[in-house]
Amino acid sequence: MTRLPWRAWSALRRVRKVGASGGILQVILAWNDLNDLDLHVICPDGQRIYFNRREHGGGVLRHDANARRKGALPPTNHPVETVAWVTAPPPGLYTVIVDPFAMHAAPTSHFSVTVCYHGTVLVTRKGSASVNNRIVPVCNFGIPA
Repeated sequence: MTRLPWRAWSALRRVRKVGASGGILQVILAWNDLNDLDLHVICPDGQRIYFNRREHGGGVLRHDANARRKGALPPTNHPVETVAWVTAPPPGLYTVIVDPFAMHAAPTSHFSVTVCYHGTVLVTRKGSASVNNRIVPVCNFGIPA
């Protein structure tokens, strides 16, 4: 068994805690403040999964954290967002983007992104998002045919 990087283990634990774990492919965004970061996944056909379009190509935004809208869960200092495919995801190149949608707590948030495919960590990346940088491309990854 391979050891998971600490960031990946921490992110997976957060996803389980909010009841959004599982899937053949899972993209996870985790950060540690009350800001509202948004996870965007651009699929091989160019379509985007994010808070305004929660489903596409079998992928579903399963958890959206720290949104300040009616009916949303209360903000947390340990937020996580995840997009998952419970059936085989379309093959091709995917792009992960982080959007600092609403920076209520601080002008900058440090985050980690973890991508798991068939239970194996494909990618872990750290980054930061700030008020002045609306869209932060984090990584690309490929799913074979």
